[in-house]
Amino acid sequence: MRQYTDLPICGVGGLNDPDLVEQQLASGRIQCAAMSRQLLADPDWVNKLKNGQAEQIHRCLRCNKKCLGGLTAHQGTRCVYDALREKKQKTHKPTRKKSRYTQQKDIHKGEVMSYAIVYSSKTGNTKILADTLHDCLPQEGCDYFGIPDPAAMEADTLYVGFWTDKGKADESTSDF
Repeated sequence: MRQYTDLPICGVGGLNDPDLVEQQLASGRIQCAAMSRQLLADPDWVNKLKNGQAEQIHRCLRCNKKCLGGLTAHQGTRCVYDALREKKQKTHKPTRKKSRYTQQKDIHKGEVMSYAIVYSSKTGNTKILADTLHDCLPQEGCDYFGIPDPAAMEADTLYVGFWTDKGKADESTSDF
């Protein structure tokens, strides 16, 4: 794709392995990763990475039973992991480890890669994900947080979230 455009490329579909996502971003092959079904399978994906608990991530099985199946049956989007998550929340209290980002900061002598979180949220769900991501990343690295704006392009890494209408990004995100 890169040979056809200089625009940011978003990786979509089956991105449930943190190492693969990081490798794709680091290589420049993609500039953002869309992980809708993965975040339904494990909404704590980012927190688990931050806390050094990648092995505890519930990976999307791509079964489509509750996410797309629930959507087409007008039952909302959920995941087959929901029942397991609810059971574990009653009995498990997570432990906090030093974040991978803090470890990186220590290694690189205080340097923190800058990032921007850009979101467009019609229903509020994308804003919740943006807020959660913002809470999980080092605050000193955040150059921009908010709606699509050219100021966000100054950051080293862009996290872009948006709602879709019939499979297309909303106008403000598309223009961005």
